[in-house]
Amino acid sequence: ALAKERDELEVTVANRTRELEQEQMACILELQQFAEFGRISASLLHDLANPLTAAALHLEEEGERSRSSLINQARRSISHIERYIVAARKQLQGSSEPQVFTAEDELSDVIELLRNQAIKAGVAIQFEPSANHRVYGDVAAFHRVVANLLVNAIQAYGTKPGRKKPIIVTTWSDATNLHISVQDHGVGIAMADLPHIFEEFYTTKQRVGSGLGLGLASAKQMIEQSFGGTITAASSRSTGTTFTLGIPLHESTNHSKSTARPSISGQRSKAKR
Repeated sequence: ALAKERDELEVTVANRTRELEQEQMACILELQQFAEFGRISASLLHDLANPLTAAALHLEEEGERSRSSLINQARRSISHIERYIVAARKQLQGSSEPQVFTAEDELSDVIELLRNQAIKAGVAIQFEPSANHRVYGDVAAFHRVVANLLVNAIQAYGTKPGRKKPIIVTTWSDATNLHISVQDHGVGIAMADLPHIFEEFYTTKQRVGSGLGLGLASAKQMIEQSFGGTITAASSRSTGTTFTLGIPLHESTNHSKSTARPSISGQRSKAKR
């Protein structure tokens, strides 16, 4: 009996050892994948800097001559990209600089940057702020999160027929948190996919090259690490998708002016941008 028990224990230990080795190998492969991705990202940031600087200088020179609003808009877009590159470099170096900013002002900037892309897709972005809320964190990270959610919302309509293709961006607050929702009425996310959308390299975009599965995973990481906040998603094939951010309010925000969330039925703020 003792010999049998010893043999069974040896088999159990051997099986568990193999399982641990397999898990360790999977972790090593995942780390190698992220290391390679980081190396490529760092190289890409370096290679993008000079062309962007040159493009910005050319647009600035042309803008002074023509006074074109489109050129000015292109200059603003490039300046935002340059901010992203600087912020990404600092993040890779572990030296990002959080600050206090008004969320609604930054939301307006991102919406304007994506306005033409939305128009080309037949999508109308409606911004319905409830007030001006101040939060503390990385501004560039906030831009990237919101831009990712808006681009996903634009793409969610795809080839879906219909003239009305709205994206509604709403802000409201409670005593401690700012809430931002990005709502579309696109094709929605399948129930089987919904629990996995914040995982690295998981994508619901079937067209080759259309997505790497990093956008939402990165957004979740930035909201949690840069702001101590949350991001959630609700979706169905019939109603579309709503992403909601929860970000702690900065202490300078006047909490007495906190507002309740607008109802989904349309009782929304008249303030639009």
